[in-house]
Amino acid sequence: MFYETIKIIDSYKNDHTDSNDNATKTQKRHLLYICNLMKNYTISLVIILFCCYACSNDDDSNLNENNLDGEWNLAEILCYCDEIPTINEGEQVWEFETTPQNLKVVNAVSEPFLTSGDYGYTLQGDSLFIDNPDSTIPYKYKFSIESDTLRLEDEPELDGLILILVRN
Repeated sequence: MFYETIKIIDSYKNDHTDSNDNATKTQKRHLLYICNLMKNYTISLVIILFCCYACSNDDDSNLNENNLDGEWNLAEILCYCDEIPTINEGEQVWEFETTPQNLKVVNAVSEPFLTSGDYGYTLQGDSLFIDNPDSTIPYKYKFSIESDTLRLEDEPELDGLILILVRN
């Protein structure tokens, strides 16, 4: 369509004479029609793009500190390990405090995932970073909350852990 518009404009410039007045009026009408059509397509495209952006699901507000706040029981540990550790309800409790961002872990198991103590944490999008006292590199998890279940994933596609915690 763009090529046709250019062709009409060029023919209008080349053929614009008084003797060919009817042809130039037709060309002008045709050019005006094509310009209006292109304007309508452009407006439609802008509206469609705006709707697609407005309807994206990246602004889900279910991943925030207020949903994370409170006590959580480590209920299940999933992994592609030789031995999958089992844990009973109440053997490891995580308490998230939002002000200041503090995670308090209480442990009653011999081989805990996190030892008892206080850990700082930060949230960035759907990532949870828990301070690692043995390193400058924090533990990083992708997290999601559905109802009263917190799911923490440590790259399970690379045989990392998935921790399932249930709200108290």
